[in-house]
Amino acid sequence: MTEDEKRTFLSDTFKYEVQMLCYSCHHLMLLVKKLGKKKNLTPVEQSNYNMPQECFLLHVRNLLEFFYCKKKYIKDDIRIFDFITDYSEIEKIKPYDFDSLMDNISKRLAHPTKRRIDGSIYDWKYKKRFSELIEIIKEFFNELENFEREINEIKKYLA
Repeated sequence: MTEDEKRTFLSDTFKYEVQMLCYSCHHLMLLVKKLGKKKNLTPVEQSNYNMPQECFLLHVRNLLEFFYCKKKYIKDDIRIFDFITDYSEIEKIKPYDFDSLMDNISKRLAHPTKRRIDGSIYDWKYKKRFSELIEIIKEFFNELENFEREINEIKKYLA
């Protein structure tokens, strides 16, 4: 990738992923606080909960794929190794349950699965997942060079 492509990715796509991660997590936390441990949600309450949950999971998955998937599924996929060659510090903070987390996210987002109807409930630990990703993002920023302007724009959402 060229420097300009990297700048564009950081100031556009990556920034969007971080913004949506933050927004959806915040929205989920407000809903969880409002709904509490309520078991039988009305259809409207369930829809109001599902939308930010799916948004959160989608952006968690997108960011985790960027940081930890070594394979490019499509030729123009962008991964961490397009930015830095030594990402061992980021590898050290990889979620311990990465494989099962990615599987569970994919199953949740891919609606036609048996897991969606068998009553299985996965505890997404929103605050924990959010905190893990923020730590990973910050470490990524520590490793980047020459992108201060783009990084500072994104950091506004992490405060």
